[in-house]
Amino acid sequence: TGNKTETVINGENDTVNGDDTDKTDKKLTKKERREQKKLEEERLKSKMSVAAGKAINSLEDGCAPARILGRALLKHDFTVILIYFLISIVIVGLTSFVIGKNFFRLSARLRTVTRHREYHLEAMAEQSVMKALVKKEAAQYFSSGIYVSNTIVGPLLAVGMSIALAFIDLSKPVPDLPSANLEAGIPYLLGGFFSMMSISACSVSFEGKRWWLSRSLPLSSKEILGAKAIFNLIVLTPVYVVMEVILLFVMRVNLMDRLWLLLIPLAAMPFAVLFGLILNLRFPKMHWENEVEVVKQSASSGLSLLGGFVIILPGLGAVFLSGVLRNIINLVFILVILGLAWLMYRRICGYSLERLEG
Repeated sequence: TGNKTETVINGENDTVNGDDTDKTDKKLTKKERREQKKLEEERLKSKMSVAAGKAINSLEDGCAPARILGRALLKHDFTVILIYFLISIVIVGLTSFVIGKNFFRLSARLRTVTRHREYHLEAMAEQSVMKALVKKEAAQYFSSGIYVSNTIVGPLLAVGMSIALAFIDLSKPVPDLPSANLEAGIPYLLGGFFSMMSISACSVSFEGKRWWLSRSLPLSSKEILGAKAIFNLIVLTPVYVVMEVILLFVMRVNLMDRLWLLLIPLAAMPFAVLFGLILNLRFPKMHWENEVEVVKQSASSGLSLLGGFVIILPGLGAVFLSGVLRNIINLVFILVILGLAWLMYRRICGYSLERLEG
């Protein structure tokens, strides 16, 4: 019995010793994992510091004043810092003085337009009602620099983005999002640019006190408001064509993705135009003293920016979808956008213009 107990005890000791070795192995692996995590964190910190250093160096190379100020702050050279701020104050003061002295003269020249031409009576030519209304919209639009500069930004961004794609490699996987296909979101992004701050978002309010001229004509709301939508599309169409021609040479994609590059921005254009017109009819600003109040400070112009986000947000989801499913989502998106545009068009056609006279 004594021998048996010894063997049992020895066996228990063996098992205990075996368990202890397993636990120590597990403890060692945990320590190794912690050490690996620390090493990874240190590597990440070093990479971030290197990237930050490169960004700072590029900023210093491109901006000499920033380099001078940065070195002065690091070396605690208060003399250079004082000279830097004195020079800055002098430049700001001179600029303010020159602008303030000539402000009224510049404003008068910007607003004053003198034309001298002799009028010769020629044969009268007839034209359709819609053509005359579109010409009136064009004259109203191009007569205001503020109106043009604020509403042309979105389409120009779309063209600029299409040019920038020539220098951006979208085929490279994103480190944190390896499954993302950035090329799938480009049509939505371009369509969103076309939907930001449309011309129609303040076309009704821009007439202001001249609104009675349009109302005095024997025309329906479909003709008056339709001319505003048509003119907006006429302005966007050449920009859209230029953008698509650039994308034809820049984007190396298959036939199906090329089709979405054509259709999604094309479907976004009527949606943006009618969405802006609906907002302007819902939030009109007919009584104003300055054009800035209509273009920059009206509710309709501010809310029209949401049209761009309506187009861009679905693209964030399309980026993570596979080929077949992404094509289905793109088709559904186009149908939904065109359906909403049709509903807005029907509502605009039945809108009572007397509501704007209140």
